[in-house]
Amino acid sequence: MYSGKYNILDYCFRNKSFTFNKLLSFLNEKIAELYPGEGLAIKTPSKIEIGKMQNRWGSCSTKGKILLNPELIKAPKVCIEYVIVHELCQLVHRDHTKAFFDIQQTEFPEWKKWKNKLEVLLA
Repeated sequence: MYSGKYNILDYCFRNKSFTFNKLLSFLNEKIAELYPGEGLAIKTPSKIEIGKMQNRWGSCSTKGKILLNPELIKAPKVCIEYVIVHELCQLVHRDHTKAFFDIQQTEFPEWKKWKNKLEVLLA
């Protein structure tokens, strides 16, 4: 398990395309790992972008675009995985209803722990 921050943070913030490529690569790995064509009818994101957000780690538009905060690159991989799973679940249920949280709980049982850790680490 990943236990610290990336050693390449300074480079990441000078080179936004590197940050994007790193997060995009990780997102694609997680999609393939979590949804290898079985299980939930997860839709593929229509687009993936990196963009600064004041109060969010990620978002999913009604058209299926996932936006990830570049600050995530500072987080442990498991925290990034939590955000990715959260946004992928938003492709199935757009709101934060019980159905949404049921899917998130099934796909990532320890999501509360990692959400809290993310909030504490990068607050």
